[in-house]
Amino acid sequence: MPRVLAAVDDTEQADRIADYLIEGARDSITLHVVVFNAQPKPQEWRTRGIAREVIRDRLHELGHKATTLVTERLEQAQISARPPSSAAPRRKAAT
Repeated sequence: MPRVLAAVDDTEQADRIADYLIEGARDSITLHVVVFNAQPKPQEWRTRGIAREVIRDRLHELGHKATTLVTERLEQAQISARPPSSAAPRRKAAT
């Protein structure tokens, strides 16, 4: 069974990735998909004084939402999909 690592965000691109994987599964390819979200570290000059923790938490929340939506859509199409292990610790952004 092929394994696919799908990087998604909360844009239309995520929908296109899901469409592509669903179409591939219709062609009798059994897939196992790991859906993840990666974001660049916010640049200090762009934070405008907002606490780093608040920004990091918001980005984590948005990433979780994006991965959940795509994972649920793939599972509805009966494609094995999951987010990366939630048991893995979150990496701290490099300072």
